[in-house]
Amino acid sequence: MRCIAVAQAWIDLGGNVVWFAATMPEGLQERISSEGIALRIGPDDLIPGSEADALATAAYARESGCAALVIDGYHFRDPFLVTARSELPRLTFCLIDDWGQSTTFPVDLVVNQNTPPWPTSYAELVGPRVLTGTEWTLLRREFREHVPATTDGTRCLVTFGGSDPAVMTPGVVEALSGSVPLSVVLGSAARHVQRVRDLAARGADVEVLSNVTDMPGLMSRCAFAVTASGSTVWELCYFAIPMILVPVARNQLPIADYMASNAAALRVDPGPDFAARLSKAFHRLRESETLRNDLAAAAGRLIDGHGALRTCRAILNVVGVEHAADGDNDARDVNNTYTDRKHQ
Repeated sequence: MRCIAVAQAWIDLGGNVVWFAATMPEGLQERISSEGIALRIGPDDLIPGSEADALATAAYARESGCAALVIDGYHFRDPFLVTARSELPRLTFCLIDDWGQSTTFPVDLVVNQNTPPWPTSYAELVGPRVLTGTEWTLLRREFREHVPATTDGTRCLVTFGGSDPAVMTPGVVEALSGSVPLSVVLGSAARHVQRVRDLAARGADVEVLSNVTDMPGLMSRCAFAVTASGSTVWELCYFAIPMILVPVARNQLPIADYMASNAAALRVDPGPDFAARLSKAFHRLRESETLRNDLAAAAGRLIDGHGALRTCRAILNVVGVEHAADGDNDARDVNNTYTDRKHQ
């Protein structure tokens, strides 16, 4: 989804986008194609992040006349990057990163929206320009352009990703069902989706939603959220929704820490007595209008919706420098082509 945000911004600035993947679910293929993006899927035996994947990606980039390559995925590390870079020495490489643990990224730009600005983990990285912090949050166009709906003053959004690999959703539904209307987002292929539907059937005003096509609309009508501390947090921040974060993976801890340090969310970690601790935190949130307003204001200040555009400008700046060095004077001025739609 982060690459979709970059692709949309690039298109909004007048560019063209092509997308190559070793493998991709059919639903996501349809989503990408609906953006007017040319999509190519590799052969069945192509292993994501392998040297063969790098060679196939490079061949498609050359065939398509690309000026830049944006890469996102934990499997895209040195074997892939080194091979792709050697095949495409003139392309601008932009890596979307979560960890900041390498000192050898052979790329031009590293974007990490999930850390405070300039983390020490990048201190020894030589070469790439590092773009970190929430000003680089890659928010999709449908969030930027959404006109907020009337908020249901009591409804709570519950989301732990489409598959909820940590199986947190059932416990959250059990803890909160009956105390607040719940909108639960869970993919239809999640192994515990029927369990959640059974819980919902026994509860008061619990809806279980799969394959949601209008997440901005759903978010904007909710008054609260309980969520994993992944990229969904930044989308909730954009709508200034008071939230309780449940970090369920190691790479989610920096987001949870950052939000807590900015007094922008409450936090309940998994573990013993999780349901009781979550219920207590939610009761505190629901009963204090001052707390809700403070959390909403702090969260809303973190995200302005321009991160994908900033990323594209950064890419274009590198592309422009490289083209100028080769005698190409067709670098574009895009500084005045974006409109702020937040809260319009």
